[in-house]
Amino acid sequence: MMTHPSVTIGIPVYNGEACLDKMLASICAQSFQDMEILVSDNASTDSTPEIIARWAAKDKRIRVHRQPENVGARNNFIWLLENAAAPWMKFAAHDDMLTTGYVEALYGLAKAHPEARLIAASVQLIKPDGARYKNTPFPVEINEARGFVRTKLLLKEVRSGWFYGLFRRGALKEAWYAAERFKYVWGQDLLVLLPFLLSGAVVGTPDATFYQLDTGVSAARYKPKALPEQAHMYFSYLYACFRALWLSPLTLAQKTALVPQMIIYTGYNCWKLRRLVLFTLRAPFMPIKRFFAPPRKNKIIKNYSQSLRLSVEWLFTPPTLTAMATIWKAQA
Repeated sequence: MMTHPSVTIGIPVYNGEACLDKMLASICAQSFQDMEILVSDNASTDSTPEIIARWAAKDKRIRVHRQPENVGARNNFIWLLENAAAPWMKFAAHDDMLTTGYVEALYGLAKAHPEARLIAASVQLIKPDGARYKNTPFPVEINEARGFVRTKLLLKEVRSGWFYGLFRRGALKEAWYAAERFKYVWGQDLLVLLPFLLSGAVVGTPDATFYQLDTGVSAARYKPKALPEQAHMYFSYLYACFRALWLSPLTLAQKTALVPQMIIYTGYNCWKLRRLVLFTLRAPFMPIKRFFAPPRKNKIIKNYSQSLRLSVEWLFTPPTLTAMATIWKAQA
């Protein structure tokens, strides 16, 4: 085990036997050597512990912790964040892979840009059958842009795969705990990224690639299904975005100019506002349809009614307006 590594690779895993072996092979084959590989097994019930033990016997940089019980995905990430030994940190999902020079390229940029707090790379999405699609190279014009132009570019070009870039660990902890106010797992990765985007402290390279397996499991497991919960999640996410905007180092004029962008950012990464509005507008008419709908649709009618009630509550006490008022008051 390394005592003072430059980089920590944090791997949270739960029942990852299907892909874990390939991912650990990808990490251990990195050309960059000055790193620790910290694995937190969230009380897996499959062969994950055996796979980890086998790799730990091969590579002494691997440090393993097994949670005594399942602590949830979020707390497993937090354990890694709190127990990492290096000043720079990268998370690695159990089903993703990296190009061989990934960590070396990102750490080189980190040393060349001491002002940066996040180093990102290109993102290549992969289907469960192994087919590649939607390759997104890191836009090099971001590195050349300055000030507010850079911030707008970052908000436009950000990808969820940047969450698996290389972070200055202190900044990552600060952003993570700020995003903890948002109580949903779905979408939290892009909330963690938001302070980095707003501060402009992001550089990247198209010469390293993060291969992200798109299985749809996260959406199925963590994305709310009922309309009332979707509405609550939307406005909670929007409030978190406005709060991050308020706390950013931007000027009042720049913050005001980015208000529409925060709504777009929420719609892109959480739920489309027009969808929630459409269902809300339709909700008052659903009781009329009750007399014509078969019994199996009563549950749908109830969900629409709940959505209307919740949406009205939010519209009359919107956290978005509260956040905006706070911004103006703080700048006055």
